[in-house]
Amino acid sequence: MTDAETGCGLIYDTMIPYTAKQLHRLYGNYENYRRRFEAAKSAAVTQRYLLPEDAGGIDPVASPGDFNAP
Repeated sequence: MTDAETGCGLIYDTMIPYTAKQLHRLYGNYENYRRRFEAAKSAAVTQRYLLPEDAGGIDPVASPGDFNAP
């Protein structure tokens, strides 16, 4: 919920993780996923949606093991 922090209204977030099959279909492997994540993060900084000093603390959600799960 963000209203207390920003006064912009309530925002609720739900996350449903991708299966290993979905991750493979979208990214191929973890290294491709990580590269695309870093490129998206860099683009967000360039577009001024993300502060450079905050970017260093944002890590990918998926891990290498998520690509090997059944």
